[in-house]
Amino acid sequence: MKKFLFPILLVACLGACDSLKNDTSTATEPQALEFGSMRYGDICHTALTQLAKGETDAFISNFAENIIYRFNNGDSIVGKDAVAAYWKDRRTNVIDQLEFTNDLWLPLKVNDSEQGVRQGMWVLGWYKATSTYKTGKSMNQFIHTLYHFDSNDKVDEVIQYLDRLPIQQANTK
Repeated sequence: MKKFLFPILLVACLGACDSLKNDTSTATEPQALEFGSMRYGDICHTALTQLAKGETDAFISNFAENIIYRFNNGDSIVGKDAVAAYWKDRRTNVIDQLEFTNDLWLPLKVNDSEQGVRQGMWVLGWYKATSTYKTGKSMNQFIHTLYHFDSNDKVDEVIQYLDRLPIQQANTK
């Protein structure tokens, strides 16, 4: 999958750049979608680094009080305190070691929500997660995560796409 990700992103970026070049609209008319500041990608990267180190308070420091943390299987955690409790428990009682590598961040600003995407700053992240569990077993997989920032530059929504099976297998003795 990794081999195909870069070409797909490159084609998407070139297509976006080409459409901007041929755009005849006035400068005051906002685009439906535009590249965002890499500062947001850096915030997400730093947060994952903190989670890997077990610094859960630092990890959640950029989360809004009303954050919704969604998983692709339909589960979700609502509220900063609940998200903090979940990750503190995972890092203390479930996961021994955690590492994120091969990360890629794409900040995008959505100005038009006609396609059903929430307006505002989004960061799309792709990375490899390698973890060793208290069972002594390990797993690694690529994870895709979306982060939405509110008007105060706090993360108010996280949507995480991962495969639960390798995690469940690594957690069984």
